[in-house]
Amino acid sequence: MNYKELTRNRMNRYPLYLKYLILKKNSNQQTISPTDIALDLKISKESVRKDFQVISKESGLPKVGRKIDHLIRDIENFLGYHKKTKAILIGAGNLGKAILSYKGFDDYGIEIVAAFDSSIKVIGKKINNIQVYSIDEITKFKDIGVAIISVPKDNAQEIADLVVKSGIKAIYNFSPIYLVVDDGVLVETVDIASSIAYLSAKRRLKGE
Repeated sequence: MNYKELTRNRMNRYPLYLKYLILKKNSNQQTISPTDIALDLKISKESVRKDFQVISKESGLPKVGRKIDHLIRDIENFLGYHKKTKAILIGAGNLGKAILSYKGFDDYGIEIVAAFDSSIKVIGKKINNIQVYSIDEITKFKDIGVAIISVPKDNAQEIADLVVKSGIKAIYNFSPIYLVVDDGVLVETVDIASSIAYLSAKRRLKGE
C-alpha cells in the first residue's frame, strides 16, 4: 500500500463508502460499479476507482462491477474496524457528555474506556457507564490509542501536552484552538462554530 496516496480527502471518503455499501447490501444488492457509486455520492468516478485501488487488489467485472461484500471487507480491514482502539475523553462538560453518550463508536472500532475532568461535580461519577477520573490520573492509563479533547480553549494546549506526555499519539480535538504537538502525534480538529459559519456563508452565497 502506498501511504503517500492517503490524502485527507481520500481518508474521509472511506467511511462514507462503507455506510453507502452497507445500505446497498441491506437492500440485497450484491454488486456495484464505481460509476454508480460516483453518481450516488457525487464523487468523480476516477476518485472512486483510485480510492478502491489503494485498499484492494481485486478488480471489478465488466458490466457487473465489484462485489459489495468484498468492498465492505476491504474497507473495514483498512480502517481497522475489527481491531478495538482504546480512547479516553478529557472534558466531561455538556459536549463531553454528548460524546460519551454517542452509540456509534463501536461501529468504528473505538472504545472509550475512561473520561477525565477537573470538576469535583463529575469526578467519581459515571456517564453512559464510563467512569470520570481526575485529570491528574491520565498518565496512569496505558495502551490508549486516541485522546478526545473537549475542554475550553484556554486549557486545551495544557491538556494536549499532558496527553502527549502520557504516550498517546493521536488527538481528536473539539477545542477551537490550534494545538502544538510533537512530530509523530496526529491531531484532528473539529471546530464546530467555524463549520457552522462556513455553511451559513455558503448558503447565503448560493442563494444569491
